[in-house]
Formats: sequence, structure tokens, C-alpha cells
Amino acid sequence: MARRLGIKAAGNSLHAEQRAVINEGTDLRLKQLHGSGTLWFSTSGAATNVTFTSGDVTADVTPLDFLYPITLHVRVGDQDEPVEIIDHRRYQAIPDKARSGQPEMAFFDGATAYLYPVPDTTYTGKLTYQGLAADASDAEPLDMHSTAMLAFCKLVALDLADEFDVDELRIQRWELHEEDWMLEIRAAGSQVTDTPPPTAAYF
Repeated sequence: MARRLGIKAAGNSLHAEQRAVINEGTDLRLKQLHGSGTLWFSTSGAATNVTFTSGDVTADVTPLDFLYPITLHVRVGDQDEPVEIIDHRRYQAIPDKARSGQPEMAFFDGATAYLYPVPDTTYTGKLTYQGLAADASDAEPLDMHSTAMLAFCKLVALDLADEFDVDELRIQRWELHEEDWMLEIRAAGSQVTDTPPPTAAYF
């Protein structure tokens, strides 16, 4: 990436300020891709417990890398019962949000879960979630699928082109390929699953 930006010749090392700018640009683009729903295999399916306190309508998710929920269960006796994750419209449509009982639904506003019904006793919630990408560092590889790294580095170089005074004509050429690089990254992050058997269509 540094050579693409014209700030590193073969065998030369970067200044600390240059490394800091590149790492910051890398983190911003990586977090943006995670936030927009582009999944990287290395951070999928993190898990944590969440305390549903009796009488409290909200419960906080404590891990700092929490991005968004995937599944939520509540422990009842020796069983894990599913809690449906709903959006804000469905939560706002609930007429009696103060009703108490075993939580059946949860609306997530950032790292805060709004529970319905309000817990009638203290429960343990079991949450799986999508985690944020780890911050970039000089010592560790990027927290993404390896097949996406080349396209990702080209995107970050485009993001930082003005910072490092890259020639305007070169920037324009890079911009022509920006969507192609995004397509490569999305393809690398797509999930591979079994294809369901075809079914006949009835008319």
C-alpha cells in the first residue's frame, strides 16, 4: 500500500507518522465495511452472556467489539429459549411495553437491548453477535479474509491519496476501479452454503 502511495521505495521503512496515518485509514475503511454488513469469517459468531435484571426493560451488551446481534436466547431452568430480535418499528408497535414475564423479544439500540416482556425475575441471556474487526497493527495481519486484502489495500490507498499528495490523474484512474474492488471484497466475504434441492413450481 505504501509503495502504491509513492511513499516507500524497496528496502526503505516508513516514518512513524506515515504508519499511523495508514493504520488509521485502514481502520476507518475496515470498520465501515463491517458496519455495512460485509462479514469477515474471522469475527463471525462471537458469544457473550447478558444479564436480564428483574424489572429492568433494558440490558447492556458489555463486549467492546459488539457490532450487531445474530441470535439471542434466555436461560430458563436447564433450557435455552429463543428470544426474537425485532426492529424499532415492531418494538414501538407493542401497546403494553410494561408487561412483565419471560422475555420473548428484544430490540437492539446500539449495545442496549430493550426487552419485551420486562423480565419478571433475573435471567441470563445468551447472545451471539457480529464483532467489529480488530484494529490494524504493524505486527498482525488484517482481520479479514486473505482473498480480499489486495482489493482492500487499493481502496485504502484511494482513501489516503490526497493525504499523501498522489497525482490527480492517478487518483482518477483508481476511482474508475473503485466499484470493481468493492465487488471483489463482497465476493470474498460471501457465505458458502449448501444449495437447497429445487422444488416444482405450481401455478
